[in-house]
Amino acid sequence: MRRLIGHSMPLLTWCAVEANRPKAEPYKVTLDRALQLRIAPDGKRTLFVRYTVKGSGSERQYRLPQEYGDAPGQLKLSAACAEAGRIRTHAPQGVDWTVAEDTRLEAEASTRAAALQRRDGPTLEAELRDYVEKKRRVKDGLGLKARTKADYLAAMEPPWTTKSGTRRAAGPLHPIAHKPLTSLTASDIRATYEAAARRSSRRAEYAMQILRAVLRWNGVVIPGNPLGRETAGRDRNTITTGKGDPAPIPPELLGAWWRAADRAPSQVASDYYRSSC
Repeated sequence: MRRLIGHSMPLLTWCAVEANRPKAEPYKVTLDRALQLRIAPDGKRTLFVRYTVKGSGSERQYRLPQEYGDAPGQLKLSAACAEAGRIRTHAPQGVDWTVAEDTRLEAEASTRAAALQRRDGPTLEAELRDYVEKKRRVKDGLGLKARTKADYLAAMEPPWTTKSGTRRAAGPLHPIAHKPLTSLTASDIRATYEAAARRSSRRAEYAMQILRAVLRWNGVVIPGNPLGRETAGRDRNTITTGKGDPAPIPPELLGAWWRAADRAPSQVASDYYRSSC
């Protein structure tokens, strides 16, 4: 095998490397300083870099991710030597370039996966419907009451027109109902709350209760979430707890209740309110 002189050149030429054929047992050939080529019996050629990080006191071996060769996706001789040189250059400075590179690649993969999930994940509407069907109450293990289900689903409904031609506003969560749940941001939540609060502060707070429940149900963490306990108080939306009124509806008000139920934001809610009086 002909060797080339000079630190910037590989120890072996391409032809010299190609002259090494598979054997019954795997073996290694040194291509450059600390760069070795492992040739397996099946012909697979794997590249290894041997190096010692300053301060570690022990030699390390790193397998380059690409197979050696000239085909697409493989690493050529010159590129393999360059990779080995990069690792050797950082090692005397106490930096393990392979660890740093692996960390970078993992971070990029996580970022791509998160972006894909945000684009293709289930929407808030889909997750809310799943929540109202599967959620069980802690105190008795039963599902949500029909009224609660109706109220939750009504929060997502689009604008609609009654039979009499009256235009009804959309539910407070409708503007973000079709967004993937994992793509929601703190700005989305604040804008939704503020838009709903301009119509009714109580309606806005109830919508935020619903949204917070669905986020917690799915374990979705949103940086700076104004509904999260970990968010600073000045940036948090405070949700008050409704006290309600346990007193029954007086007989003289049943007619008004019935007419109000007929104007409910959804047919499901309307039927429930009428059946409960």
